[in-house]
Amino acid sequence: MTTARPLEVRLALGILAGAAALFVAIALVRLGEDPGAVRFPIVLGVLGLLVVATLWLRWRAARAVALGYATVAVLVHVLIALGDLPVWVRAASGVLAAAHAYAVVLLLTRPSTEHFARSTP
Repeated sequence: MTTARPLEVRLALGILAGAAALFVAIALVRLGEDPGAVRFPIVLGVLGLLVVATLWLRWRAARAVALGYATVAVLVHVLIALGDLPVWVRAASGVLAAAHAYAVVLLLTRPSTEHFARSTP
């Protein structure tokens, strides 16, 4: 049995980790404008990093949890992109929504499915 992660899984890990870090970075940049808007991005970012850790550890349920997290993140970012915020925040949120949607697609591919089917509980 090989333990190498397929390219699709590695890409999904990178996208989810990068998107979580970028969302927190955007919130920290906006800290001066709206101090109350930092808590939610930090919570979502920490959850994203926990999901990445479970995918990295290759737990059997990690794929389902990651799919749920990424779907919720897509919805959150679409709502932010449609909201009444500065244009640069809305544009960045649209890109993050697309990134999370792509991570969902990557996690639904056959190599990813087979990788997590061979996982330990």
